Amino acid sequence: MVKAPLRYRLLVMLLAPILVLGVVEISLRIFGYRYDPFAALTGGETHTELGEVQLYRAHPELIWTLMPSAVLDDNMRGFVKVHTNSLGLRGEELSEGGGQLKVLCLGDSITFGSCLPDDETFPVQLTRELEACRDEAAGQVVVVNGGVPGWSSVQGRGLLERFRSWDPDFVVFWFGINDSKNARGLPDSMHIVPAETVAVLIRPLRRLRVFQLLQQLLAPAPESIPDARRTSVEEFAEAVRVIGEEWGDRAIFIRCPERIYQTIAEFRTMIGDAERSGLNIIIGPKQLLSSWTPAPDGTDLQGRVMSVGGELALVYEPDQANAGVTLPELRARIDLLFKLKMEVDLRLATLPSDAMGSKDLFGGEQPGTVFHDNCHLSPRGAALAARAVAERIMERLR
Repeated sequence: MVKAPLRYRLLVMLLAPILVLGVVEISLRIFGYRYDPFAALTGGETHTELGEVQLYRAHPELIWTLMPSAVLDDNMRGFVKVHTNSLGLRGEELSEGGGQLKVLCLGDSITFGSCLPDDETFPVQLTRELEACRDEAAGQVVVVNGGVPGWSSVQGRGLLERFRSWDPDFVVFWFGINDSKNARGLPDSMHIVPAETVAVLIRPLRRLRVFQLLQQLLAPAPESIPDARRTSVEEFAEAVRVIGEEWGDRAIFIRCPERIYQTIAEFRTMIGDAERSGLNIIIGPKQLLSSWTPAPDGTDLQGRVMSVGGELALVYEPDQANAGVTLPELRARIDLLFKLKMEVDLRLATLPSDAMGSKDLFGGEQPGTVFHDNCHLSPRGAALAARAVAERIMERLR
């Protein structure tokens, strides 16, 4: 038996895997197989914030950003006359020039300005406050709104890396709530492709169904990390430590003010009102939010009771008549809120002692005037926070 020349055998050995992969690729396409990690996120497996995918785009280092150069107006999801730049961030394009005071605000929907128009967000009002504090000869003030709804500190650190060449004078770090949420899958750090060179190499391969299959097979199973948070306390503390060491006094940390304990108290008062009336349904709480005025003990609740599906309900918000919750559902919601608050507190305990809290930002203002829900700022709250942060920046410039 005559053996084939060595060069032909080597050629067969080289081509055989390629042919096999080609057959597998064609077969996967014929059967309609497709795996998109970002689409898996938008389906609610991990990040429920991405339910409306047309507002967001996938990003290898940041997981997602807003759609670039877009006008977004979706009041139901907190987008009120939102304009984004080419980076997928809220606000104008970055301007260049010497003598600028440059501030990068890292954060989530609080920094982004959920339910606020462009000119009332915290970063825009911070720009105004700093301009009022500085002499015109000191140069232009540029504040970047680096807040994106749903972001965690992992994504904030990724954005900071991308802005390193911009060399901001100050970095404002405002995270905590999203970091504390259950990942319902994989932690944020497992969704990041850290190196730009790796991302460039992988990008063409992502179109191949064989590569997508390998991605899906090699990804850790969500159930293998049953109680994973979007970031661990250790990851959050490490982000704070690294930014604090690198930026020193130029880093401003905020303790993520919120009113969850007050909301829990309001919900418990709601339950008490319903129980005294012998009712099991409450009309009013919208997701985790409430804007009702509690009835004092002993107040006649007549006129606040209506029929819902044949069952009487206690009404706090008549316009939400189709959004009633039962008392067991509300108690479960209270339990989730309390767990979230505990998780938030674990992370905030790792912030520096001079991190700005509610009293630093809002003084003695009542929560109802500075928040429009559990944590998002009202126009008044954004203005007060901007003034307080501007004063801190000016102190450190002196």
